Amino acid sequence: MSRARWWLAASCAVVVVVAVGLLIRGHRTRSEQAPDQHVGESPPAEVRAPPSPAWPISPDGQSGWMVLPEEPSWAADGIREGAVRKLTRLRDGRQATGQGGLVHLAITPAPIGKGIDELAADEEVRGFMLRRFSADPSAWPNVRTVADTWDGWREVRSLRAEGVSPNLDGTPGQTRAVMLLVIDDGWLYKFRMYAWRTEHDREGLKGDLDVIEMNFWIPRQEDDR
Repeated sequence: MSRARWWLAASCAVVVVVAVGLLIRGHRTRSEQAPDQHVGESPPAEVRAPPSPAWPISPDGQSGWMVLPEEPSWAADGIREGAVRKLTRLRDGRQATGQGGLVHLAITPAPIGKGIDELAADEEVRGFMLRRFSADPSAWPNVRTVADTWDGWREVRSLRAEGVSPNLDGTPGQTRAVMLLVIDDGWLYKFRMYAWRTEHDREGLKGDLDVIEMNFWIPRQEDDR
């Protein structure tokens, strides 16, 4: 081999070695900056969209309930949906004075390391329902917690309270409050419901809340089956 050809071959070898070195260095840098996830591994809950629940209120208003437009104040509590039924006249013919129903659904990242029972007893979680009664937790009404399951495996807690709170006109009125708590796919669902009804509830507001509660659920995800 001539000297010229030897130098050409040596130069090409150096170029190949340098190029391979740069590729390896680049691969290592990328690996350090963004470790690979295992195939099929779910992304962290904070970047996954929450499963969409079955919203139990028809948007056409035929039931007397109207879907609420999003309000700026909702963001602080993570509220995604809301609906209201405001009575204009009572069954006995009198003008209504703020009686009706109100529901809100909030979806927030579930606190790490806390189970459903611990969250059901948590003051901040309960406050999503009970702040309507008073800003002072010591003045909140007693809460009854009912344990249930969906699909035979998904834990649900129903918090129930009775007391006096500002109705839809801001007038203090007898209030039935219910809140469903569900943890699903790293998200905490808080579905609160209020009914301001007359003494004998001839307008059926308690029944409304019962129907809404029974028809609210979160579809089971494919990877949960």
